[in-house]
Amino acid sequence: MLDTSYHQAYQVNDYCDVVEATTAQILGTYQKDFYAGTPAVTVNQLGQGAAYYLAARTDTDFLDAFYKRLATSLALKPALPVIKANAKVSIQVRENATTGYYFVINFSHRPTTVTLEVPLRQIFENQVVSCKQDLASYGVQVYMMNK
Repeated sequence: MLDTSYHQAYQVNDYCDVVEATTAQILGTYQKDFYAGTPAVTVNQLGQGAAYYLAARTDTDFLDAFYKRLATSLALKPALPVIKANAKVSIQVRENATTGYYFVINFSHRPTTVTLEVPLRQIFENQVVSCKQDLASYGVQVYMMNK
């Protein structure tokens, strides 16, 4: 179990690294067992950049919260025209000079949605779609966009 600066506890699995933070800021600490109170998530500033260290294998709940918060703090905009609703959805991209293909896969037993930032051609139905799209449990959808 680790606690983060988000004031939230998350589960750790398989391994935990022992870290001694000398110059890094501690963002999260372990809460139980031998590791209790020691750093689990750190950030070290270097020049204009930053290096984050995740000292344990965590579940997707932590990774989703961590990367969302990091993307928000960096004011990152989505680079893909397909936005997933949760970490159980995978988006793989294949493209050439003229066309981009977006393979969207739901790795969950629960249906979900994805949001299309621009109209895209849904390959299986051969129709242009936009906005929110349903994705069945363990469902796959392929979208295409001309560049």
